[in-house]
Amino acid sequence: MLDSPRSRPVVAAVVGVIVGVPLALAAACGASPTPIAFDAPGSSDQTLSTLSFDSNTVPGNTPTSSSDPASAASAAAAEAAKGRWVDVTGNLLGMSSVCGTTTYVTVRPDRDGVITGVAGQGLWTSENGASEWTPLGQGAGSAKITNRPTSLVFDPTDARRFWESGVYEGLGAFETKDGGTTFNGLDVQHSDLVSIDFNDGSRSTLLSGTHEQPDVKQSTNGGQSWASISAGLPPGVGSASFPLVLDAKTYLLGSKAGDGAGVFRTTDGGATWTKVHEGAVSGPPLIAKSDGKIYWLLGTGALISSGDGGVTWADAGSYGPAGGNVGYLLELPDGRLATLGTTNVIVSKDHGASWRAVGATLPIKAAGIAYSPFRQTFYIWRSDCDNSTPNNPVQASSIMRLDDFVDAQ
Repeated sequence: MLDSPRSRPVVAAVVGVIVGVPLALAAACGASPTPIAFDAPGSSDQTLSTLSFDSNTVPGNTPTSSSDPASAASAAAAEAAKGRWVDVTGNLLGMSSVCGTTTYVTVRPDRDGVITGVAGQGLWTSENGASEWTPLGQGAGSAKITNRPTSLVFDPTDARRFWESGVYEGLGAFETKDGGTTFNGLDVQHSDLVSIDFNDGSRSTLLSGTHEQPDVKQSTNGGQSWASISAGLPPGVGSASFPLVLDAKTYLLGSKAGDGAGVFRTTDGGATWTKVHEGAVSGPPLIAKSDGKIYWLLGTGALISSGDGGVTWADAGSYGPAGGNVGYLLELPDGRLATLGTTNVIVSKDHGASWRAVGATLPIKAAGIAYSPFRQTFYIWRSDCDNSTPNNPVQASSIMRLDDFVDAQ
């Protein structure tokens, strides 16, 4: 049960579209959601002023000196960027890739750092809001990530340990214990998402959702070997993309792109599954720290929630867009939810009942969204696939950042 902080299991909730995904699978339809409700501009409701950017208070930053021309120019550039989307593709621009190009972006939970996945080129990291990216996995003996990254899951007790998921070329999952200096390949293929049992200190139980297949793989030895646990799923589940481990025997699964898609639950380690909600999901689940509930975006543009470990689900509201890429749902530090709307980033202070557009209009067709609490910044990315162009190079505006955003009018 997830009703109270005491009884809440420590589980992996990954967000992000997929992510929206860079792989863009259409979600199946369900019941029509209620119209999205935005707070009226200028209302007395709290705005996002608590998230405004202050370069003097971001951890690790110090005030610049006006007597230093370079520092003054940097400060002026930062000031000019406030309130608008800025291209931070940087030195990734023009990099040879494969279909998908930039497929995922997330933030490090322990510091002001961002990680992106480039299809066929592995993971790259940027620190302190810069647009200079350096490759991960360069340590001696590291396995090489050649897939199209779809997600990263960080260990809640050690941010230097995380798991990468990816599809197509090469292995579908990798693990690092040293912050990304070296990676160990896990022998599973085409993984949209890996979920880990974080109640177990040995991290023995892992699930992998298979890309575009009605198949969930399970490992009980930390990813050394895997077996399918899909025989008990009903027909028509579609893509079994998004598993969530609650404990060693209790799992949830969100599926899409199938007539029988929905949310499924098992309490016997996958031997049998029960459908607990009808209708395709559109991305990974979120376990909110603010109330302990599990939230899931649906392909219809609706949001559902569960406060009892996924046994029962309630309509939590509508976030607007239906179909399209995989939907990432984020929780901001103050407890508000955030995701991509049709034209803007949208946030909800009442856990999905109503939403408010924030920031400048989205400048690209974003595949996903991430948020840095250290920089108080949203990141979006897009995934391109142009096989008529040699090597599918990374394009300009593939990764963009929004600082000091203001409410849309």
